[in-house]
Parts: sequence; C-alpha cells; structure tokens
Amino acid sequence: MAPEVFKDEIFDRSVDAYSLGIMLYEMIEGVQPFHPKPTEEVVKMMCLEGKRPSFKIKAKSYPPDLKELIEECWDERPVVRPTFSEIIVRLDRIVANCSKQGLLKGTFKFPWK
Repeated sequence: MAPEVFKDEIFDRSVDAYSLGIMLYEMIEGVQPFHPKPTEEVVKMMCLEGKRPSFKIKAKSYPPDLKELIEECWDERPVVRPTFSEIIVRLDRIVANCSKQGLLKGTFKFPWK
C-alpha cells in the first residue's frame, strides 16, 4: 500500500507503480519486505517511517536496471514514480538486455507484445 493511501491522502495512479515495485521486490527476493515482521509493522515502517527493504540477493543475480526501477517505483514521492508507459519501456529494455546476455532462453514474452 502506497504511503499516501495509508495516510488517507489524495492519490493518483502512481500508487499502482508503488505496488508494482513491492511485487517486483518480492519476486526477486522471494520474500515479502522485512520478512518475517508482521504485515502491520511492515506497513508502518514503509508508510509512516519511509523505510524500504534492502536487497539481499547479490546484484549479479538480477539486472541493475531492475533494482533501479524498483527503487523508483516505491519512492515515497509519487511524482518520482515512473508512469506505466515508462515502466513498460524499461521492462522491455531489461528483458532485451537479459536475452542478449543469454539470461533468457527466448521463451519469455510480455503480454503486450
């Protein structure tokens, strides 16, 4: 949940980018942020204290551009978060770079392609 939603403030579509950043983090790390802390405590840490989880998986295991995208998506400031048009372009670029490096076997395709 984006901080502005938790705080019952006015929000826009950027809250979805925030949620995507959290989901991408969970996919890379294989755990929820700040696991094993209770959800209520995690929401407080992220929404009220502005904390973000650290990346524990070695950077060599995933593209650095993906880490950068995640961090922008979950930025506390909604204006910093990328739009979904930007996210699509960047994810396309990340997948293309992974393919060039032999990290993908050509079986993965985005549904919008």
